[in-house]
Amino acid sequence: MRECTSGVNLHRALDILSGIQENQIQAAAATIVFTVIGLTGGHGAPILAMLIGTLCANSRNRNYKAVRSTRTSKIKTFWSGRAEHCIPCPKLWVAFDGDCYRLVTEKLPWVEAEKYCRELSNSDWFPSHLVSINSLEEQQFIVELLKASYPLEKLPSVKAWLGYNDMERETRFVWSASSGANFTRWARNQPDNGGGKGQDCVAIIQENNWKWDDMTCRFGRHFICELKMLNGRQ
Repeated sequence: MRECTSGVNLHRALDILSGIQENQIQAAAATIVFTVIGLTGGHGAPILAMLIGTLCANSRNRNYKAVRSTRTSKIKTFWSGRAEHCIPCPKLWVAFDGDCYRLVTEKLPWVEAEKYCRELSNSDWFPSHLVSINSLEEQQFIVELLKASYPLEKLPSVKAWLGYNDMERETRFVWSASSGANFTRWARNQPDNGGGKGQDCVAIIQENNWKWDDMTCRFGRHFICELKMLNGRQ
């Protein structure tokens, strides 16, 4: 039997993991992540993926986090549709569909916001960027996250950076996380590049019914970071 660098027998580990009860899955997943990272010195991604995949693949577990509205105290729960993902999100992050999201209410220009998001993760296995919105369901989740995070009187002024931008080539919008998704939710008559004034970064805006608008990158805005689990799995 093949053994990893830590001396742990992989086949035995897989057998043990297959018998873990559903209510123990998230704790076991977290233990695996930190143990493998520590034992392999940052080179254990294949081992990590194998162990986590075995732990979660046959489970009916759905990863979720609760968001408490600051104005109604109502709990909003977002369920993951990915049974294979069961790593709990870090503190201050909210889970949806297998990844983790965090609203940052410090106002930063787009470039600095992207840098802030990247620095929230110190592992290539779990990269963090400004959020990429890849589907209508993810758009709706982001809207609910924003609604739950602001007092009612502040909602009309909410504008939050997304990872979408055309900084390198005008009209060619890309996601900072290199997502290949072509989902968009532009507001009417957008993007317009500010009538030629150079608006290259995209924000989600409440007054546009939570649709997107290209804006000047240098202005400070709140922003949403997304932590991709298991090396940016799509």
